[in-house]
Amino acid sequence: RNTAPAPLSKPFIRAVLNHYSTQLWLRVKRVPNARMYQVRLKAGDGEYIDIGSFRQARTMVLQNLTPGTVYSIQVRALGGSTGQGPWSDPTSRMAT
Repeated sequence: RNTAPAPLSKPFIRAVLNHYSTQLWLRVKRVPNARMYQVRLKAGDGEYIDIGSFRQARTMVLQNLTPGTVYSIQVRALGGSTGQGPWSDPTSRMAT
């Protein structure tokens, strides 16, 4: 793992999965030098809300979601020389 300070790249959301009701499982391509990943989402045309930080890019479980609601999700990497990277392109998925 490269630990040299460097700006963080934009994350890529690989998948958003519906494994269980009221949850979405998010998988992101790992960003070099990221220490954590911050996730935000919004329902419909609402405002984005921060739902927490996660240590692993492989599986981030977004919980307590409303079934039948379409959520727009974004992720950014934390760490590097700038403290945080840019937000990913938004991805939408309906919670079941």
